[in-house]
Amino acid sequence: MGAGKDFGPIQASRELGLARWQFEAARAQGTIGAPDRAGRWSAELIADAADRIAQIRDGLPDGPPIGATRAAERIAHRLDGLTVAGVEVDALAQRGLLVEVDDYKGHPLYDQDDLDQVATEHAGLIAQLVAERLAWQQASLTRDQACERLGWKRAEFARVTRERGLEAGRFDRWARADVEALATDEELGEALRRARLLGPDQAAQHLQLRRRDFDYLIAAGFLTAAKHIESEISRRRYVTVALYTIGACEDLLGFDAIDWERLRGLRPGEPSPLREITVLPIERATLVRGLAADLSETHGVEVDPRYDYRADTWRLRWTPNATGNPSRDTVAAEIAARPLLRPHANRITLHPETTDQQDHT
Repeated sequence: MGAGKDFGPIQASRELGLARWQFEAARAQGTIGAPDRAGRWSAELIADAADRIAQIRDGLPDGPPIGATRAAERIAHRLDGLTVAGVEVDALAQRGLLVEVDDYKGHPLYDQDDLDQVATEHAGLIAQLVAERLAWQQASLTRDQACERLGWKRAEFARVTRERGLEAGRFDRWARADVEALATDEELGEALRRARLLGPDQAAQHLQLRRRDFDYLIAAGFLTAAKHIESEISRRRYVTVALYTIGACEDLLGFDAIDWERLRGLRPGEPSPLREITVLPIERATLVRGLAADLSETHGVEVDPRYDYRADTWRLRWTPNATGNPSRDTVAAEIAARPLLRPHANRITLHPETTDQQDHT
């Protein structure tokens, strides 16, 4: 061991032939002194410890410090298999009955001899802590268990418990009594059920109708969407989907002007009797192609409509005539002037080309 040399904790433990945990345990016991050179140990201090290494080893615990889970297993073994968990070890530490001797990634580690002593001296307290935990687990449910018991979605459970001032207890568990009180509230359960949202296909299925007949109901204004969402149907392609509440769908069944029995008995392909009271909206593709045809005829140019399925967008390409018509502004104004096409303006892109651009394509 060179004179003037100093050691960090890893080097010092290796120099003494100790495992790192043994070195730290000896430090905690005071048999190895504190670092004397800016957080490091001098060669003289390590040499002194080396001369006393047999004595140091005799005072070390049988094994390395362990975390709460293994600590609980060790205590349980000492107490005839009592179902001790890590939370009981944490509780003992909070009471000052266990002292953290090291840590691993922020988790406390405990001396095994200390654990054995605590198990012997505080067996009654440990049994009480275990009983309290088991009693709460028996009297409570996890969030997922509560949702399953109620038949609710997580978001519904979160909203109702927040509105009613209910809070989770230990281990993020919910009192079984509170959950049962929610389960017996029939008015609340029905309100939640009626507020749930269905897409068009689901709504049609819920009403036992064909999707086409459901679309006629929407076109006639009998049902209004509660909200709209963007749904991805392929990579980078989204469509807007209307959602309807179950309650609004079921309220339709009270509209006596509609022969629901007849609607539900229609076979695929049969015409819908709802055609007599409304018409379905014209599809966007038909509207865009009609615009292109009208512009071509009016201005004597070919307006080419192309659909980009990846972007769910229609592209209009044309080369303006000698007078510069139709210009981009002219086409945009024409779209805005058509009530059925106007809602689709954000899905139509305009691409007028000059003669030079056309020659290069």
